Amino acid sequence: MPPLETRIQAEAAQDPGIAYARGEDGALWVTDHQALTPEELAAWLPQWEAALPERGELLAARRRHDVYRLDTEACGPVVLKYTNPGKTKRRSAVAAWLTGRRLYRNLPGATPQPLGAVDRYQGDAVASACLIGRYIEAQPLPESKEGGVLEEGLAERVGRFQARLHASGVYLQDCRMGNMLAVVGSGEDEEAGRGTEGLTIVDLEALGEGRPNCFNAARLLLKLRLSRQDFARVWAAYVAERGADLGVAERVLLWWIYLPLRRTRHHALRLYRRRLRPLVGLSRHGAGSAGEEKDRA
Repeated sequence: MPPLETRIQAEAAQDPGIAYARGEDGALWVTDHQALTPEELAAWLPQWEAALPERGELLAARRRHDVYRLDTEACGPVVLKYTNPGKTKRRSAVAAWLTGRRLYRNLPGATPQPLGAVDRYQGDAVASACLIGRYIEAQPLPESKEGGVLEEGLAERVGRFQARLHASGVYLQDCRMGNMLAVVGSGEDEEAGRGTEGLTIVDLEALGEGRPNCFNAARLLLKLRLSRQDFARVWAAYVAERGADLGVAERVLLWWIYLPLRRTRHHALRLYRRRLRPLVGLSRHGAGSAGEEKDRA
């Protein structure tokens, strides 16, 4: 049995709300059966896709994904995320859905309800994939500006939210402020909102599974790129919620070795992207305008 199907069965044994099926074309479907079955999603998804893009709203278009909002009769407003080719292969929407489902189960409100996902295959490789989730009104948290200070209370909310996220067995791999959203209005129930500090994560593909130790948690939170003052507030709230802190050796390693090396790497990459890469005629995805000019010549 393929590893992904083995994982689905293991997750379904812990979570009876998970339903899954193999289509006649070999596609792999998973759903929250309290909302819809795999067979229902397989019937409705082509109708939803036929309504795009005219009746839908394009929320994001990136090299790796396209995201739409669509009002449906069956499930109300939903979000459909189509994963495009990554660097070497397409990513599995089903695997990302399972991680999101685990978070939704263990920390209600930390992500909108994951409704379903489908992976379609060519041979053993994913040829196309789609994630379907409940749409909620939410706004990305503001990215910290150079020398800026987070609004009162936000740093503490982020710290507590991240600690609860890690305790649930899931972490945000690309831990940036913009990847966390503040829920608008009363879309989430009040108890769940308190448990997540009114914050949520909509990008299931940005989630990883595991409980980071304190050192790895601090490394993740450094990706927020906050001022020293704001990071201290986030970390203090994280420690208070988690009940554990860095040891002396870990503090030395983090602040005197890891962080300087990280900053050096960041500056080197920025120099390469802004100065050196244009000199050799490369864009982010390969041959750039200078290379194209040489070819045309």
